[in-house]
Amino acid sequence: DRLCGVADKGIPAANRDHTFLERTMAPLINPNINADGVINRLRTETNPKFRRMLEEVRYHNQVEAVGELEPVIERMSPDCVYHLYEAGQETVSIAGKDAVRRDFYENLMKVINPLLEWDAFRVFVDDAGVVTEGRLKAAVRGSYLIEQGYEADPDGFYLRRAQHLVIWPFDDKLRSTGEIIYYGPAEDWETVLTQKLKPEDIGPYEGSFDVPTSEVPGITC
Repeated sequence: DRLCGVADKGIPAANRDHTFLERTMAPLINPNINADGVINRLRTETNPKFRRMLEEVRYHNQVEAVGELEPVIERMSPDCVYHLYEAGQETVSIAGKDAVRRDFYENLMKVINPLLEWDAFRVFVDDAGVVTEGRLKAAVRGSYLIEQGYEADPDGFYLRRAQHLVIWPFDDKLRSTGEIIYYGPAEDWETVLTQKLKPEDIGPYEGSFDVPTSEVPGITC
């Protein structure tokens, strides 16, 4: 059996998170845990509306783990907006599917390998949407570091750790209307340059892609 994405004690992969042993044995950057926080929250949620929103975030985390942009963007509201907040920086707002694809996701993939690790340790849900807070491990491209004026291997990747908070609002049809991202503490580039990754440090995504299925009375999702 594969390490991740298999059934555990009769529980489908979509409804379980990964054990301590699995995490310990996993690569340094393990994209298979990206949906674990939401999966764990789903275990105890019975409200159909809340479950549907959590399932949407779970699917988003899973698909994003392999850099697949279109399945994520397709499920968003046509009026989606990404708001990006970072201390000491001007707020960035990106509106509309085309702009989100180009100015957020495609730009992000120029900076990092899509196989990132997102360990969401707090997950909240209410009528307006979902909030996740987590620790990020990303493989920064050496080519990007060179563009920033640093000496690096243009074909290499370098580890960067950070902590962020993401708000996931939804509309009345329970479509994602984007993300509100608060960028928290992150390692500086000088530290990142000392953390060159080996190919085996970046794990493949071996999990499932679980399209949301929860039905909500009175709402056509």
